[in-house]
Amino acid sequence: MATPRFALTLNTAGLAAGLLILAAGLGGLGLGFAEDIDSLGIARSAEAILAGGYERSRVLGVPLYELTAAGLLGLGGLGLVNVASLIFTLGALAFLWAALRRAGGKGAAFALLAAGASPLMLINASAMMETSLLALFVSAGLWATVSAATTRQRGVVIAAAAAGALAAATRPDAALFALALGGCLAFEQRRDWKKAAETLAWFAGFGLLAVGLYGLMNGGFAFLDQAAVSQD
Repeated sequence: MATPRFALTLNTAGLAAGLLILAAGLGGLGLGFAEDIDSLGIARSAEAILAGGYERSRVLGVPLYELTAAGLLGLGGLGLVNVASLIFTLGALAFLWAALRRAGGKGAAFALLAAGASPLMLINASAMMETSLLALFVSAGLWATVSAATTRQRGVVIAAAAAGALAAATRPDAALFALALGGCLAFEQRRDWKKAAETLAWFAGFGLLAVGLYGLMNGGFAFLDQAAVSQD
């Protein structure tokens, strides 16, 4: 009689990845800033926001995380920021688990374990970096997009558009992710052009809000010229 082989299930992979992230995150809670120097830039930006001003931590800034970090820093200091990062990272894993569970596929468990065990996730699991918040919105966007493609409910389409815009507000290059989500959903709905147009309208509307946040934080969009000069 053949000996049953161990099968890695999605739940087992999620538990293993969660424990890895929790161990790395708890170990990093007392380490202060992230090993990436960008963490110091975010701290300076947060302090400027608390003082009533604004200083971009990057060339284009990461406004939603800078605002989040400022609020957390003002409430409980760097320790609370790091705890929130750990919660964001675990939330990202949960959304990814839900997305892969709905999508199915033989490699879903391995994909989840690989994502949770990636150095990017583990190193920034509890650090003052936008990585954890971005991962949360990206995973939420993936879950909402898969759900929208399978259930065709308007609510999850709106959630996908909102998650894409929040990701773009967290990091400007995540706008490409939002475009990909909207394009995939519209293509999925191509047989019903009204639904496809409505989906694109939701993504465009939330996208404009994300763009507006960059303009609001910088008092307009003149900072784009400065960014272009600084990259020359």
